[in-house]
Amino acid sequence: MPPTFTARDCIKAARSAAQNSCVRIGRREGWTVIWDDKLATPDADQAAMLPLDQLLMFTDDQFDAFQEALRDGSAEEGQCVQIDRSPTGRYTFTARLSTHLPGQQTALHFDFDEFEAFMDGVRNREFELNQFATVAQ
Repeated sequence: MPPTFTARDCIKAARSAAQNSCVRIGRREGWTVIWDDKLATPDADQAAMLPLDQLLMFTDDQFDAFQEALRDGSAEEGQCVQIDRSPTGRYTFTARLSTHLPGQQTALHFDFDEFEAFMDGVRNREFELNQFATVAQ
């Protein structure tokens, strides 16, 4: 069973400005989540559990394969995350049904700067498993 995640478990790419909203990645106990911190309420406790309907959740192996495909420029069918770009330049992240937990239809929406910061983090290996303090918990 997947663990619960908190905002404290999630990091953003170094390229993201401190006060800007962004794509956040959390990893622990064999699982990885993608979260949009714009969904947090201003009074949110960093230790409070993130709602499942705000997360895309995958196994670490699925997310590692996704990152590798992005770095290689081959993120197509078979990867755990579907990224669609709208005509207005917004990016929507959804889970491919074959890799996501059943029953979740989460869609996360990011602007160009958020997406580019995420991609920079992927290219610079900022979301690798060894970057997360909570992995062993």
